[in-house]
Amino acid sequence: MENILFTSVVLILVNVFLHIYISTLHLYAKAWIDRTNSSPKSWNPKVNNQACTVLLMTVTSLLMCFS
Repeated sequence: MENILFTSVVLILVNVFLHIYISTLHLYAKAWIDRTNSSPKSWNPKVNNQACTVLLMTVTSLLMCFS
């Protein structure tokens, strides 16, 4: 039972961090955004940061629903 609680708390903290990160993306410099999203069809986080972040947030939200 404690393991489930610990897992839920960790998933909540990761999800809160991702929500804050996504909501502040528009504050970053345009050059940084262009560099980290230089290849929109790639799954490499170094060249497509925003899509990987949204995918990770979706997966953690889904896991939170089941935990």
